[in-house]
Amino acid sequence: MEPYLALITRINELMARKGMTMYQLARRSAIPHSTLSSILNGQTKNTGFLNIINICRGLEITLQDFFDSHLFTPENLLDN
Repeated sequence: MEPYLALITRINELMARKGMTMYQLARRSAIPHSTLSSILNGQTKNTGFLNIINICRGLEITLQDFFDSHLFTPENLLDN
């Protein structure tokens, strides 16, 4: 899996777990809705570390919680 697809999958997974919409996450993360939409639609393949930090804040989780997923194992990620 491409790394940006793993990020999209994980964000969607966590939003669903929290019962949160993209609009709610954008507000809580202080990320413009258009930016979050671009990330989640795959238009932005380089999410940026600060955006990931802000997404974690919006989801009220740590970076460790975010990356604690099989999605980010070396076996799952393609090396580009």
